[in-house]
Amino acid sequence: MSDAPHILFICADQLRHDMLGCYGHPTAITPHIDALAAAGTRFTHCYSTNPLCLPARSSMITGRYCRQHGCQINEGRVLAADEACWPALLRDHGYYTTVVGKLHLWEQYGDPCISAVDHGFQYLQTIEGKASLSNGVEASGWYLEYLRDRNLPLPHAWTKDSECRRFGKARISEYDEEDHVDGFIGRRAARHLREGRRLSREQSRPLCMQVGICSPHDAYDPPRALYEQYAEIDIPDPVFDPAHNRTKSGAFQAFVRRCAKEMGYSPEGYDAESLERIRFMRRCYLATVTLVDRQVGRIVQAMKEAGLYEKTVIIFTSDHGEFTGDRGAVQKDRFLYENNVHVPLIIHAPFLGTTAGVAEGPVQNMDVFATVLDLAGVPGPARSSSISLMPVLRDPVCDARDAVFAETFDRKMVRMGHHKLIVED
Repeated sequence: MSDAPHILFICADQLRHDMLGCYGHPTAITPHIDALAAAGTRFTHCYSTNPLCLPARSSMITGRYCRQHGCQINEGRVLAADEACWPALLRDHGYYTTVVGKLHLWEQYGDPCISAVDHGFQYLQTIEGKASLSNGVEASGWYLEYLRDRNLPLPHAWTKDSECRRFGKARISEYDEEDHVDGFIGRRAARHLREGRRLSREQSRPLCMQVGICSPHDAYDPPRALYEQYAEIDIPDPVFDPAHNRTKSGAFQAFVRRCAKEMGYSPEGYDAESLERIRFMRRCYLATVTLVDRQVGRIVQAMKEAGLYEKTVIIFTSDHGEFTGDRGAVQKDRFLYENNVHVPLIIHAPFLGTTAGVAEGPVQNMDVFATVLDLAGVPGPARSSSISLMPVLRDPVCDARDAVFAETFDRKMVRMGHHKLIVED
């Protein structure tokens, strides 16, 4: 395994592809992610297999579609014990495997329902998302204990307040960056990179580390200093055409009405007051994206200091996207529109002799599974539906797929080139 690369997989939560500077957003402050994209391969048409956290993450770790692994919504189902996960496969072939931050392969509300599947992480420090913090879920105890030790206020379920919901679950955080959950994850990940490097060296093993950052998932709670970077600049307004919405399914129209009732606007369009609340929400969202970017920069710097950077493959993606006011909707739900399933994917591996560039062909974020195994020289299971992106890394104009597919239990989507079909049962 002496020639095997180190692998760093960073997964943001609920990050739309078009909310990064390198994906064309005019005001997003994301210099660290942009730098990875400039020196690596940026995939312009990467799609999630599902617009919800648990099923999308289950696909990424198994390389299988939701209909294959059985997880189609966030509640009630976890991976079966016979599912092969890429961290377990790497561990079995000599890697030291670790994870810090959000994993969400089991229910994060109340008592976690953990499956018997071997995920493969030899070191596990999970912090299962912002909702789990306000509910006091034990899996996020690392961070809660940190706050208690410093006599800082514990997270609370302020997103349930009606006034907060009028602002789309957006609010300035009571914590500064270092005490925010994402700053905590970034700091722990950076520290563990150094420790993991020591352990992998002692055991002559390459290092594989997954980092799950909780933002920009709602609640949109940036530290004040980051929000102020966006407070006085113009940002694009949401795209909302009520007439176009009326051509969509009854289920989606009902969802828009629920969003409108909660935030106090009309499903027939934003008035001046509600548009200002949407703008505040979008600024908060972008500020949490910048918070994600700062953790990426911190982790990459720690890799350099640990002597890992020159031989590490860095993969950055998200589990799914969200609406942020587009189409008259906020957050996300079981809908397969571009806002929800089009995600960023950046793979940085210049030491492999790959060509930096932009890959415009369709791929899926679950292709991380086959790509990681290919990079490590580890054979994958025959039943995987994931496709290695190594040919695209060598030649960005090469297409790995003809089409991409996404689904929930009652909706399916296929996209080929500029054409897209959504079917609802």
